[in-house]
Amino acid sequence: MAVTADDGKIREELRKLIAEVLYCTTAEVDGDTPFADLGVDSVLIVEFIAEINARYPVRESVESLYEHPTLNLLAEHLHRRTTAVSDSAGS
Repeated sequence: MAVTADDGKIREELRKLIAEVLYCTTAEVDGDTPFADLGVDSVLIVEFIAEINARYPVRESVESLYEHPTLNLLAEHLHRRTTAVSDSAGS
């Protein structure tokens, strides 16, 4: 199920996803803490990216988490990507 391109919704959905992957609460996921500092390793990155790709109309790679290493940066990136996909679909 695709999530709307709203930045706040994306951020909260990502917070829920990473909390599920890390088996923690959403309150424990700070948006500005690097994923590596949250305990995301290479196996969890693959799982997290798979969840993102299942929910959004884009195809992200593992490199996305290295290029956008915090929840807030990744949310902004996905907002831009989903908005671009939405805009091109409406054309």
